[in-house]
Amino acid sequence: MHINMVRTFLEAAATRSFVMAAKRLHITQSTVSMRIAALEGELGRVLFKRSKAGVSLTQAGEQFRRYAESMARIWQQARHDVGLPPGFQSVLSLGGPSSLWDSFLMDWLGWMKSNAPEIGLRAERGVSESLMEHIATSALDIGVMYTPQARPNLVVERLVDVTLVMVATELPSRISSDRYVYVDWGPEFRAHHGVNHPELSTPHLHIDVGSVGLQYVLRNGGAGYFPRHLVQPLLRRKQLRLVPGAVSFTLPAYVVCQREGNRELLDVAIKGLREVSAKLGTDVGRPPRKKRT
Repeated sequence: MHINMVRTFLEAAATRSFVMAAKRLHITQSTVSMRIAALEGELGRVLFKRSKAGVSLTQAGEQFRRYAESMARIWQQARHDVGLPPGFQSVLSLGGPSSLWDSFLMDWLGWMKSNAPEIGLRAERGVSESLMEHIATSALDIGVMYTPQARPNLVVERLVDVTLVMVATELPSRISSDRYVYVDWGPEFRAHHGVNHPELSTPHLHIDVGSVGLQYVLRNGGAGYFPRHLVQPLLRRKQLRLVPGAVSFTLPAYVVCQREGNRELLDVAIKGLREVSAKLGTDVGRPPRKKRT
């Protein structure tokens, strides 16, 4: 049984879709189907119920899921222990959405290189749902995200509040949808944005990577929501302006890891996350609030 079969099974179980599993794993849907069929052949049991609406686990699939999670966890640990590059004591993996890589996770990579050069790093981009699944199966050591889920044996800690402000290259009497760039900062932002800016529900451009949206606005003109700390230098140079009267959005970001993980390794990484996120100018001077699940 190949580990890729196990990972494919876990992604399909999490997303309830072979199509979504293929997208997350960056493979074709036919490859997902073949891997699941091969896995079912080895086990001699049907693991998924197929329908037009998607897939769901059979009773056998539910039973196998526990073993699949353990297999993925053991494999990841083996990779950490056996596959270390020369000169490294351990390897740590961290994942987060594009918006948080734009905000401060890139700075965290630099912090780790300076303060813990003996630790090898693996970085991953993904949405909260897939990141949670990867942490639960030990495919990731740490996840940083806006909307964590309650899971057994996971620790969730509030890390920092990220404030999004609307900025524009010019300030017309009103921001029109043909000049507005909608950057998708996650489900909480989508909900608040829909309530506060119904007139911008059909923007000219929709982007899910904040840095790309910001570069587009700077090159082509327009407006959009971006993290305050990212646009602060541009505001000082008058390349951008705050849109008067536009509401700002504050999104809490959380760090998630396994309760039974390598605490020495995790503590170093989380210390770095606290230090770089404190530079955003929010929650400085008070310790992060913790929520244990």
